[in-house]
Amino acid sequence: MTFLKELTFFRRSLVDLNRANLPLMELVFKPDLKDGEEAAALVKELSLILTRLGTCSCKMEEGALRVDANISVHREGTPLGVRTEVKNINSIRAVANAIDFEIARQIKILRNGEKVINETRSWDSEASRTVPMRDKEEKQASF
Repeated sequence: MTFLKELTFFRRSLVDLNRANLPLMELVFKPDLKDGEEAAALVKELSLILTRLGTCSCKMEEGALRVDANISVHREGTPLGVRTEVKNINSIRAVANAIDFEIARQIKILRNGEKVINETRSWDSEASRTVPMRDKEEKQASF
């Protein structure tokens, strides 16, 4: 086989059916929560409602429920600041801790005269901090 024919021979499409046939509910709330504890209380209440309705087991440790939190800080009476998204938070306690950490991180950045960048972060529960995943300003690669 020539090189070109080999490439054509091995060309294939791969499909990830990991979550096929599973409905996805996505709920978005107004940006009016003040801290991690308030967000955790909202998630806990929402979990109770969804469990009672039988629409979700809400077992975060099994991946049945995940939280993505968008965090931005600002002075009262001013517009919201640059937001950071913390993805796939997997427990109610982690929701509170991740949001509180991110609020403190952003305040520290601003107090140092630096700018918060619009990025996606992940919660590292072992280190009790958020870590960068990707920069939202960066153009995403397409395949």
